Amino acid sequence: MIKKEMIYRNPLIKLGYENEDILQNGGFGAVLAYAGVGKTALLVQVALNAMLREQPVLHVSLNDAVSKVDVWYQELFHDIAAKFDVAEINDYWDKIQPYRFIMTFKVEGFSAPKLEERLTDLMEQNIFKPHTVIIDGFKFDEAGRGQLVQLKELARKYSMRIWFTVHTHRHEPPQENGLPLSFLHVTDLFDVIVQLAAKGDEVYIKSLKVKSTDSTRNDSCKIPKNPPDCLNGILEQILHRRCGKQKVKGLTNRKVGLVLFSQVLHRFCWIAMETSEKFARSFCLSLMFALLLVIFNRHSTKLFQELLFTFSQEKDLVVSKIT
Repeated sequence: MIKKEMIYRNPLIKLGYENEDILQNGGFGAVLAYAGVGKTALLVQVALNAMLREQPVLHVSLNDAVSKVDVWYQELFHDIAAKFDVAEINDYWDKIQPYRFIMTFKVEGFSAPKLEERLTDLMEQNIFKPHTVIIDGFKFDEAGRGQLVQLKELARKYSMRIWFTVHTHRHEPPQENGLPLSFLHVTDLFDVIVQLAAKGDEVYIKSLKVKSTDSTRNDSCKIPKNPPDCLNGILEQILHRRCGKQKVKGLTNRKVGLVLFSQVLHRFCWIAMETSEKFARSFCLSLMFALLLVIFNRHSTKLFQELLFTFSQEKDLVVSKIT
């Protein structure tokens, strides 16, 4: 049932891409949008669809740490599967995790040869062979065509399909075909190009380029804004899982805000801790914010205790970071 729900919620299906393999071997796909609209969230959802079909996904991030990328997957998966039993959700999550591998590079250190080198290491040891690759953070306005041509050859060589996030800029008006000028020099390398655009609280997805001649395909449609792109969505999901939906109903708005702030602060601090060796600074910063809560609201003492308790549950990780 979770698999059916995930497929139903896939925004690309709403555009008429009924074939699960939207891209063929060696194919390129791109998701264009301004910062913060939902490029990564959309491709994480594409990845989750592939993982549920037991198709391995390699997620290459050029900006974020492994822990942050993992948060994207967990939050989006739990949001889509929220109406199902907790045990079923956890069981499904454990089943699909082996079909995802997260790899990080520094932007300036990324290249097709380096990616192939790491891929070869994984495949020769039978650790991981990707069906789909997601490259998040590639700088199209800085990279030349040559690097993309190399990645195209790599995709064909290993029978992969690659999806890219493409960061567009508001100061750059689109051309007649809807594509930004900085992307035109590589458009011919891509088989599928979709664009996300925010209008108020709504997000629209539009198809800018397809290779199929299917006349039933929609050019654009509205999609719900994914939780990782909307702070309120993240807050609601965390609160429901931590406190339970029934308890949430009985809380005042002020109390809800305090609980949410405490939980989100904890999560962001842990992301910082896992991406930096300066653990003590992040820990002290979180305590400082918790103390501010105590100062400004007499009801927040329990939240402060909860935050400390949550950190204490990870005492092994804390010790490992300090030592």
